[in-house]
Amino acid sequence: MLGIVLLAVGAAYLFAARTIPLDDWLASETINARTLPTIYAVALMLLTLAWMSVAPAARVIHGPLARPLALVAVMLLFAYLVPRTSLWLAVPTLLGPSLWIMGERRAVMIAVVPCAVAVAGWLLTESLELYLPDGRWWQ
Repeated sequence: MLGIVLLAVGAAYLFAARTIPLDDWLASETINARTLPTIYAVALMLLTLAWMSVAPAARVIHGPLARPLALVAVMLLFAYLVPRTSLWLAVPTLLGPSLWIMGERRAVMIAVVPCAVAVAGWLLTESLELYLPDGRWWQ
């Protein structure tokens, strides 16, 4: 059942990625705003198919596909939050869980580093007077 749900999420994410609007000059480029989301969706579906191809008894969460699937889930959450909360509020939700998934266990590192990266990024964009839209939740 989990495999079917993950495949459906991957397919829905792929569909959403393909509907990202592109400017005329960007549509002809090989790498554009649709590229990374498409890679994420295809990776999720391929990892899910690989996970579903093993025997049910071998489908453990602690297996070799656990980390990639968890990272894909974190990336999906990040992609969901960016347009809603803004980039700099969504960055800690990407970096914190990613650090934990990759093996970091010090709570200070998991909490401080993602927040410091977000604050540094926000300060950089403010100092360079770059415009990043606020999330829809704040409008």
